[in-house]
Amino acid sequence: MKKTIFSVATLTALTGVSAVSASAEEVTVKSGDSLWNIAQSVGTTVADLKAENNLKSDLIHPGDVLSFNQKVEASKDTYTVKSGDTLWAIGNEVGLSYKEIMSINNLNTDLIFPGQTLKLNVDVVEEVSVPEVAVESAEVEVTEVETVEATEPSTGAYVIQTGDTLYKIARETGVDLNTLKSINGLKSDLIYPGQVLALNGEVEAPVVEEVEVEVVEQTPAVEEVTEVVTEAAEVVEQTPVVEETSETTEDVAATQQAEADRVAAEKAAAQKAEADRQVEIKAEQERVAAQKAEADRQAAIKAEQERVAAQKAEADRQAAIKAEQERVAAQRAEEARIAAQKEQQRIAAQKAAEKRERELASQQASQPVSQGNGNAYTIALNLAKGKSYVYGANSAYAVDCSSFAQQFMAQYKGKNIPRTTWGQRDAGTRVSNPQPGDLVFFNNYSHVGVYVGNGMMVDALNPSEGVGLRAVSYVHGYVDGYYRY
Repeated sequence: MKKTIFSVATLTALTGVSAVSASAEEVTVKSGDSLWNIAQSVGTTVADLKAENNLKSDLIHPGDVLSFNQKVEASKDTYTVKSGDTLWAIGNEVGLSYKEIMSINNLNTDLIFPGQTLKLNVDVVEEVSVPEVAVESAEVEVTEVETVEATEPSTGAYVIQTGDTLYKIARETGVDLNTLKSINGLKSDLIYPGQVLALNGEVEAPVVEEVEVEVVEQTPAVEEVTEVVTEAAEVVEQTPVVEETSETTEDVAATQQAEADRVAAEKAAAQKAEADRQVEIKAEQERVAAQKAEADRQAAIKAEQERVAAQKAEADRQAAIKAEQERVAAQRAEEARIAAQKEQQRIAAQKAAEKRERELASQQASQPVSQGNGNAYTIALNLAKGKSYVYGANSAYAVDCSSFAQQFMAQYKGKNIPRTTWGQRDAGTRVSNPQPGDLVFFNNYSHVGVYVGNGMMVDALNPSEGVGLRAVSYVHGYVDGYYRY
């Protein structure tokens, strides 16, 4: 039976393609994700994702929640290529095949570069003139049986359209993205127009039915038609012209082969784009890993520097503590040594004074008092008892060297001599053979004591040595002379 094929001719003016406006959505980052594959899965770009989420770099972490703008179609005539774009990805975004984009822009290869501007429509200004054609009037009645293959839509399947993504299909059909991939055995997010996806694990087979078509051809009324399609026109479809064409089996086979070649080329381009995407993903993962490794290394260096600095600070503190302890110990040892030395001198002087006191007492017991009220030794010792040294003092409890000499001379001889050492020097007579009761002067007359015989004297020396009996030689310096009154 002769097979009759009917074709419908349609004239369409392409004035634009879809661009995008935005509707806010969110996606949670999973392990292994990158900004590139998230942008591809949700139908946006890496630059838009970074701008929407105020990201300064491509670094993201599992659990991060990213906002993105769901694309809504709007008219747009051009597209500016961004880093990472491919013709296949741009075609998916704007609703064209990569071959259509190449044809519109007269591209010989799929090589594009960032910043390049691609046209997305064909400006058509064309006048179509249909001349008058003489056609014999005839009426042909043809009754044929034609096998028509029709696919009944099923709620268990989805036919992929240009611009679809798995994420968009999952959201529209209510099927989880991972479930959709599992049902259809997909290892990646790569899909292509015309592909049929199962939604519940089952896809119904196409329904084939026979349709009896009755065609009646009549003499068409032919008239001259002139039509101008401009860039600003909306999509216009002419009245379909129905023609009857007889094709051989070879023609059908050739047409099918051409379609198969087209699908294969698109699939190869999609596979290449996916391979490039995987390379970019791997490079991004390596960059992120290197960035994290460098951050960890810098953190370790900083931690080590802080540890060393803290260790040095503690060592310096311990050294300072030890030095201070040693200084205090040395100071205390020196003070103890000086105190012990002074105590030894005091004890030695006391013993010498006690010995001399005994000797003088023994000698003076046998000697008569030369002058005054009692002997000089006894008067001087009795006068010294209970007194302390205070510079400038002159009382019954506190004296300095010259006031002690003044008080002694008043008791010993009843004479009132001057208060200062220099005045006392001037009031006395210098002698070369000192006797008990004379005054002895030291160091340019800056100190005076009461001589009591046998190289001993009683004086008010200083606050630490006090008032008492001591050898004339005990005073540092030199003796100026002895004076009698």
